[in-house]
Amino acid sequence: MDKFPISVMIVGYNEEKLLPACFKSISFCDDVHYTDLGSSDDSIKIAEQFANHIYHRKPVPSCEMIQTEVVHFTKNDWVIFIDPDEVVDETLAKDVLQKLDEIKDNNGIGAIKVPWQFYFKNTKLKGTVWGGRNQKFFLVNKHRFSFDPVVHYGRKLKTGFISTDIQLNKNETNVLHHYWMNSWKVFFRKHKRYLINEGIDRYNLGVRTTLKALLMAPYFEFKKSFWTLKGYKDGILGFFLSAFWAWYQTSAYYSLYRIQKRKTEVKNE
Repeated sequence: MDKFPISVMIVGYNEEKLLPACFKSISFCDDVHYTDLGSSDDSIKIAEQFANHIYHRKPVPSCEMIQTEVVHFTKNDWVIFIDPDEVVDETLAKDVLQKLDEIKDNNGIGAIKVPWQFYFKNTKLKGTVWGGRNQKFFLVNKHRFSFDPVVHYGRKLKTGFISTDIQLNKNETNVLHHYWMNSWKVFFRKHKRYLINEGIDRYNLGVRTTLKALLMAPYFEFKKSFWTLKGYKDGILGFFLSAFWAWYQTSAYYSLYRIQKRKTEVKNE
């Protein structure tokens, strides 16, 4: 496949089973940056076959913290950020290149969003906050897009720029496949790590909550995932994922609520 002037950032830790498919799916890009967080498997050996640049860093709570640094080393203006458990479908790759050609002279577009399909243990999710017809910022212009070291909230368009979308085709093949979780153990471990910074990140972003909102969070978050976002289409799995989402969001807002109280107490001293 021809190479195009697109940079890629991948951050991994013990992902030897996933990395080959991920790397192969972005083989149309000419500048690949892989950051390893101390893998003990063959992740680095695999990366050496595909990546132009390999970095070694200590483990961090989220890859946003790495991307904030690595994006400055990329040689191209247009950059893809992709996780080891994601694979670019061939039809999506063609659509992305076509879209990039269409917008190359448009200085107001800072990102391309693509259809994003989640899988749990290789099962396609039809609903919940993760499943269904999701979209993800995929290809971004590094001068028009921000990478900040904030869990889940650090990637965003800079003021004054907009994104353009790639629409899902009728066969639903032009997607970014996200082989999101392969076990409950990994699922719980990752989200436990995410929670470490959720409260303070939300506080720093200006998010605030109340005791009433905190008490109602389990109900509203479960309703959102299971009913509004059709988690019921995934049966028992959808129920448990929605229940977990309710717990996770409640825990995050509880952390935020405690930080608010502490900040208020310090201010009033």
